[in-house]
Amino acid sequence: MSVRLRVFQETRMATPALVELRATRAAIRALLISDVRLCREGLESALGRHESIVVVATASTIDDGIHGLTLHDPAVVIVDIGMRDSLAGVRALAAASPHVKVVAFAVDERACDIVAYAEAGIAGYIASEGSTADLIATIEAAVREEALCSPRVAGALFKRVATLAGRTQAS
Repeated sequence: MSVRLRVFQETRMATPALVELRATRAAIRALLISDVRLCREGLESALGRHESIVVVATASTIDDGIHGLTLHDPAVVIVDIGMRDSLAGVRALAAASPHVKVVAFAVDERACDIVAYAEAGIAGYIASEGSTADLIATIEAAVREEALCSPRVAGALFKRVATLAGRTQAS
């Protein structure tokens, strides 16, 4: 029988003193959500080595992540898109805290998927083959209200905007 201990837990990699030190340097506060513990711990460790980002908490479910929004006031939520019902989860996160940037990782870079996640509320994404450096760059861009994407994805997003604009003008 498996016992689930502390589904929502404070970060282990960054001590409270390190979190406080980074916060005084205007580090980006991040909350990480993935249902895969190995993934959470690995990303938390990798991001913990970068001075501009501090993982203030991790969660294994979207519900726990939404609870963490109020407890930890992150600027960014990093979401594993491989989680069950991740699209609905992104919508729930964006609705719960509209000022927080949602960055999705492990995204299949098909244009139709990116458009659906953008409509749900992501501010940026990292493709399945993305690196830690790509994740950091995407987080920093999202906080600056910028998006890093391939020309193909940019084209799909522009096409979607034009489609929506056409519907508005026809009304």
